Amino acid sequence: MLKAERRRSRGLIIALFAVALIFIMLFRDQMPTYWKHSSFVASSEKQVKENEEPKHIEDEPPENPDADTITSFSSSFMDLDTTSTTVGSSNSNIEGVTTPGQTPLNKIQVEEKAPLKDGKMDDVFKQKINKLIFFNRWNIPYREERETPVHWHIPLSGGFVVNEIFSHCYGLVQAIDNVGLLGVNITDQPFEVVKTDDGAKYINVDMGSSEGIERAKGLDILNTDVSFVIRTPFLFEVAELFHSGRYAKCFSILRHPIERAMDVFQHLKDIKRPVFVNMTLEEYVNSPHAEANWMVRLLSNSMEDHIISEGHLQMAKNVLGQKCIVGFTDDMENSIRRFAKYFQWDQSVSEINLRSCISNSLHGNSSDVSGSPFLWNSSVSKDPKYGEGSEVWEALEKKNSLDLELYKYAKAVFSSQNLYVT
Repeated sequence: MLKAERRRSRGLIIALFAVALIFIMLFRDQMPTYWKHSSFVASSEKQVKENEEPKHIEDEPPENPDADTITSFSSSFMDLDTTSTTVGSSNSNIEGVTTPGQTPLNKIQVEEKAPLKDGKMDDVFKQKINKLIFFNRWNIPYREERETPVHWHIPLSGGFVVNEIFSHCYGLVQAIDNVGLLGVNITDQPFEVVKTDDGAKYINVDMGSSEGIERAKGLDILNTDVSFVIRTPFLFEVAELFHSGRYAKCFSILRHPIERAMDVFQHLKDIKRPVFVNMTLEEYVNSPHAEANWMVRLLSNSMEDHIISEGHLQMAKNVLGQKCIVGFTDDMENSIRRFAKYFQWDQSVSEINLRSCISNSLHGNSSDVSGSPFLWNSSVSKDPKYGEGSEVWEALEKKNSLDLELYKYAKAVFSSQNLYVT
């Protein structure tokens, strides 16, 4: 009897200790300052920080995003719309890559041996991916005082409407990739927040060029008392702004690669780029100028590589699946709200006003979505002549087979993130 009582007592003590530890983890920011200096709390916070330190990404992305995020989350405590100089695709073309759906990904043939060893990334890819070491994993809870949101902007994927919603619905300050919106000359100007005529607020830097990013680094824009969102196509260049005292947290809105590729051509034609003015879409898809796996190239830091392969896709999956909160243009409102929930932008905004603002930004004054003024919502691919199954579509599928695989992978990541992000 006495032994049984002792066992019960020990069990009760352990349970109380566990509850106390959980309480401290959840409410340590609200505790009196002098409590935080106790050895017990200090050791607990040290453990939290150790789990928040950026780690090397594993060699392989998760085959099952749901299973991976569950494990990883538990261990971590619980457009071109605006960019004209970065739209052009690489002139490369991958010969021999089969159309997705006909051949499994691991059977894809390319002109060069995929840079994998025993199914894992080689040292070149590891060196590239380590440049993003200060991009925290998405499943580490966001903390505004030590992290800056970075919107990886994929051209012609709703960048204009996202900018509209961030500026006017959530009142965010942004450092963007199209300083033309600012209406001011920022050359050699000191750091400042510029307010446009419509009330939007921007940092006076250009995140759409290497020169602009270098200037932002020289201005030390992260070492200010201004909270803002960075929007850029260039994750690896922007990564150089961050350090052990300030981390980045990536999010992105993706669009179907074939629809986007068609609209890239139409945009280049509309802005009268000489080579595209008299070119037809049929001629474009068979030319060396056609879009060719833009997303995989950017996420693998391989825009200059003439040939890309499964190794590049492997790295792109790693970056997107472990570093970024993902959303989609075909689920725009839900995606925006997911970002706002994750980054806590919705805490000081009236839901009634927010609902009206987002609706107006997405649909203008019309309740008909087809009347939207935004390019991502009126794709060239909606023309039956160029829709799925057409020769143009299939030609672009062949050139963008790796982007299509990444897009399908991102859809699975989106589903797996739902529980934890919201």
